[in-house]
Amino acid sequence: MRHLFRFKKRLIAVGVAASLALSASAALAWFTDDGTLHLCIFEGNFGDVHSIRALLPGEDCGPGESAVDINLQGTPGPAGPTGPAGPTGATGPQGPAGVTNVLAVFRPNGPANQTSNHVYVTIATLTNIPAGAYVAIAKTKLDEQVENTQAIDFECQLLNGATVVDNWEDEYNFAATVGNLNTDSTVNLQRPINVAANGSVQIQCRAANGTADLGLGTSTWKASWSSIILIPATSINEILQ
Repeated sequence: MRHLFRFKKRLIAVGVAASLALSASAALAWFTDDGTLHLCIFEGNFGDVHSIRALLPGEDCGPGESAVDINLQGTPGPAGPTGPAGPTGATGPQGPAGVTNVLAVFRPNGPANQTSNHVYVTIATLTNIPAGAYVAIAKTKLDEQVENTQAIDFECQLLNGATVVDNWEDEYNFAATVGNLNTDSTVNLQRPINVAANGSVQIQCRAANGTADLGLGTSTWKASWSSIILIPATSINEILQ
């Protein structure tokens, strides 16, 4: 009879929790902050019916009552089996082609002792270039070695084969800059180009003395830190203005 009595108490407690669960606002009002419902079951026997009451926070069961706790959430069950693998997703679009091979030439010094005769001199050359589209970037540094008091005019050009694709010019008037005759210029040239098979790209520069660029001056000049870099491109979309 004792086992049956305890079984009935558990059934009654579960029944109370189930009835409270039917009304969320009522049930939650009785649960404490830790999610536990504290009940007291009276041990007296009145026609095999036991009275049950819910405890308020800080309240304890009285004489003849047994405490029963009901959790709002039970203990977690065991982990379920791993589900089957999903289907393979669709293949994404092909990404753009990366830079595979950058072509470059570098000349740290020279040519030197060039006269200001208004004749172009090759500074650096990149040869045996595979056919294709490229972004060409070129640079050199020009210095006057033997100076005079006339103006000196530097000119440089970037060539794709025999075609000039970019040009640069700078002029120094020494009569206007007395006491500062040391002259140097940094040349930057760039252009997107289409190169033929076994093509070449080069930098050429020249200098002249006098405002008329007659090439009759006595100053000499040199080049240094010269480079040509070709970056492959998939296509060229250049807007001419």
